[in-house]
Amino acid sequence: MTKWMFFVDVDEFLHVPVKETISSVMESLEEYFQFTIELMPMSSQVCYSGDGPARTYRKWGIEKLAYRDVKKVPRRDRKYAVQPENVFAIGVHMSQNLQGKT
Repeated sequence: MTKWMFFVDVDEFLHVPVKETISSVMESLEEYFQFTIELMPMSSQVCYSGDGPARTYRKWGIEKLAYRDVKKVPRRDRKYAVQPENVFAIGVHMSQNLQGKT
């Protein structure tokens, strides 16, 4: 069985702090069975603007949200990851049906 399952949309990505790796972040969270990921708006400066600013929204390659620091405080407007061996059921933005530390 997989160690972690992430619940994010296909057009979103995970951003970890500078000088960190996904592996090091996951190792720091091993004692938890669920953690949430805070949403962060992406800058419009990274969009293709060949058609001018009014049409920039049509050029997004990914959703207008990115991720930043993982936090150990659950909130409803975040995405999440769980250790599946401890989950009984999942929800859209977080699971309340699990055993263990979150």
